[in-house]
This record gives sequence, structure tokens and C-alpha cells, in this order.
Amino acid sequence: LDLTVYNKILNLSPLSSMPRKSTMFAGFPQQLRLLAQNYKPHESRTLLDMYGRRMFNVQCTQQLASRLNLKYHPELRSRQRKRHQHDYHHEPEGFPCYDKESRIIQASIGFAALAYVFFHKNENIPHADEGMKRVEIDFAAELKDGEMKELVVGEGKQDKVLVSKVKGQIHAVGAFCSHFGAPLIKGSMFDEKVYCPLHAAGFNVTTGAVENSPGMDGIPRYNVVEVEGKFFVEVPEDGLKTQKQTMPMAKRDPNDLRNFVIIGGGAAGLNCAETLRQTGYTGKITLISEEKILPYDRTLLSKTLPTGDASKFLLRSQDFLNEKEIDVVQDSVYSIHTDVKKVTFSRRGEPMEYDKLLIATGSKPRKLNVKGAKAKGVHYLRTHKDQEAIKEQAKDVKTGVAIIGASFIGSEAAAALKMKYKDQ
Repeated sequence: LDLTVYNKILNLSPLSSMPRKSTMFAGFPQQLRLLAQNYKPHESRTLLDMYGRRMFNVQCTQQLASRLNLKYHPELRSRQRKRHQHDYHHEPEGFPCYDKESRIIQASIGFAALAYVFFHKNENIPHADEGMKRVEIDFAAELKDGEMKELVVGEGKQDKVLVSKVKGQIHAVGAFCSHFGAPLIKGSMFDEKVYCPLHAAGFNVTTGAVENSPGMDGIPRYNVVEVEGKFFVEVPEDGLKTQKQTMPMAKRDPNDLRNFVIIGGGAAGLNCAETLRQTGYTGKITLISEEKILPYDRTLLSKTLPTGDASKFLLRSQDFLNEKEIDVVQDSVYSIHTDVKKVTFSRRGEPMEYDKLLIATGSKPRKLNVKGAKAKGVHYLRTHKDQEAIKEQAKDVKTGVAIIGASFIGSEAAAALKMKYKDQ
């Protein structure tokens, strides 16, 4: 190698802080890497391609020549083209023309790149970020497309991730449902979704995003890397502290005067509000609920019928709603005027204008059309007030409880009452 050219490369940055190897290219590969890092990402790739694949980029190499104080002779290109019919050793189309010293540096860097790959192969393997560790997915080779398996990544009970294969790609997400913490490995996977075995909350296994209620939060997504044919998942060294992931949301723009009104303060209405923010909506969001309470997990009314308190299982706190700038109006809607895009309220005197309107009021139990249906002691379970009324009267029941409806809600109500009152 021409030592003059070699030293020009080495002198681009100090080598004193670089660990030296026992080869003649001590510090050279690192210097080549630093050289590439001085360019923008696409230029760095071009620089490496330039010497690795002979795919030459004139602008990139011209910058390199200028940085190394080398002479660049673009006018030689026309002479080479004239020689093309007589000389089979002409330069390929797009090959920038340099003087003798420049050609030596091309050969030097190319040779150094090969030496770097040969002598320092392990330096090409990126390491996990600080505070993270890599756990090998030892069953990756056997994992079939559309299949999922659980991987233990630590000593804690929650230190597990769900590994799946979708369209030939391996993904890793949290192993537990963000709603009630059920193990997702006991659920079902279809395409890119895994469904919780308890309430069918759905999560995208490639992103961790929640795509089916009753869950509000997604599940964590973990990076999967391939190193020398083996697959690893990157997880925190101190264990998996959370099984939930709140998706990023856009900030409210005070200059965006649109108002998206949602009638209905349940899980559907709140999910709509959050999805709007998650997909970049920056206008005003107004959530209208007739209940005097923030949106709560309605599925818990039957599960905790004789003991529950709806204020203890809110879907989102007031602080969260304030931060995401989702306004909640606790009133019932009296009328909707679609011609002028306004809603009026039962108690509020001033109507509200809207740009878009969603009705997400849900459903109510069918009223019994039989004699005695309105007698004292007959209750319907829909709201937190219904639960409070049933809970209070259940304390004084002497002869038993009759439940009409034997699906999920009725069965859960029966189980909750039995657990509380035993054989009373």
C-alpha cells in the first residue's frame, strides 16, 4: 500500500481513542467506518457499495476525493469513451476518473473493507442497547407460519414474551392480555391477530396494537434480531415491568377548529376518541355520556355485582383525558339536527356544533313484557347505578335471587352473588 495515501485516510480522525488490533490494518476498519459515518445514511450506503460492489456514485466519490484532498478529473471521461472501441480495459459507465494517487486510495479502501469483514467479522454484529439483553429464540427454526409460542426471558412469572411467525417474519410481543392479564398463548391466532381466551380482546402480533375491545391498551412489542442465522429477542435486563403499551397520540392543535362529537361514554366511544388521536387527528374531541362518571369497564359490573365500585375500574383517568385533550360532557342528548350539524342537551342550554358525529350508545336489556315486570325488586343490569341498586337490595334478600338470562352477564352475576353470600 502507498503509505502516503494510507496516512491520508488515517489522519481524517484521531486514532488514539480506537482499540488497535494485532493485524496490519490496526484502526483502519474503524477509520473506514468513521469515514462512512461522515455522510448521510444514503451516502454511507453508497460509499460502502462503491468499494464492495463497484456501484459507483459520482457525487459521493467526488465528496470523498475533496475530503482527502485528491485530484478529480471528470474531463477524462470523454477520453475514455473514445478509447472504448480500442481498449477492453476501459472503466465501466459511471466510474469516476481519478489520477494515480486516487486509484491507489480506491484500492486501499477496498482492500481495507475486505480485511475488515475477514478479520473483524464480530464487529458487524450489533449489540443490544444499554439496559437490554438478548434471549435466543431457540425454537425459531421450527416455528411455522401462523404459529405462536411462549418464550421465557427471565426469572419472574411475568418474564415471558409471545413469539409468532407471520408471512415468514418472526415477531415478539407481550405474552399477557392488557385487559385482565390472561396468557395469550391460550387464545387463538388468526392472520396477524391473537385473541384473548377470556373476552376476545384482539392484538396485532406485529405491532402490539389493540384491535378488539374490551382492551384499551396494546401489548409491548419487542425487537427481534437475526445474528448468524439465529434469532434473538431484545428485552429489558431487569425484567418485564409492564404488560401494557399505550399507543402514541397526536397533540391537540388550537388552530384546528374541527369538533368530532361522540355520543356514548362507553368503551366504544372512548376507543373512537383515542383512535382519532392515534391516527393524527388534532381537532377537538367531545365525548358525551349520560352517566355521571368517566368511562369505565362495563364488563366488571356483573363480575363484581355484590361488591364492586365502578369508580375503581375506570378505563381512563381524568388526568389521562386532560393530557390527550379529550373533553367529556356528562349529559344526555335531547336532539340531533343534522341539517345544521348541532346537538342539543337535556340540561345544558347551549347547543353544540359538530363537524363529524358518531353515535356509540351501545345497547340496553330488553324490558320484560309480563305482569309484575315493574314490581319492586326487579332490576336490569346496564349501568353503575343499576349495580349499586342490586348490591344494596341483595344485602336484605331472604328468599333467594332469580336471574333471567343465562349468558355471560347472567352467569357472572350468579357466580358473584354465590361467592359473596354462599348459601344464604
